[in-house]
Amino acid sequence: MATVTAGGGMLRYVLTHNGIEMCLVVGSDPGVGGALLTRGPGQTSWVERGLAPLELQLLRALCVRAIEEASSPSTVRGCVATRQLVRDLPFQSKYANEENVRQVVRRVRGELADVGADGLLAVAPGRGYYLTTTIAITK
Repeated sequence: MATVTAGGGMLRYVLTHNGIEMCLVVGSDPGVGGALLTRGPGQTSWVERGLAPLELQLLRALCVRAIEEASSPSTVRGCVATRQLVRDLPFQSKYANEENVRQVVRRVRGELADVGADGLLAVAPGRGYYLTTTIAITK
């Protein structure tokens, strides 16, 4: 599945977990923010969740990898190694390390738990982090 760029360079990744629909809207530039929209079962309107740029970019990196490996038979497809996330996420410190990634993961898991999507962000020890659902890109 190829990445789709919507108007203004925005990308929209759609996920569903535990009946919760989520739409991650991010700019094509990793330094630009975005939003996480959520809605529960049977709801028609979206609720915007304010996430920090690092949190949005972590989710974006995991969505991109999940889409790249969508046809993989692995149960942990879409894994992104922690060292890769240290390099790819826009940390303000040039000395960022794996602990910085773990802190961002903790914050994202907290946000996801708040909307009822616990377990969406998982870890495969020794391999990295991944999303436990299928991801689609919409126009």
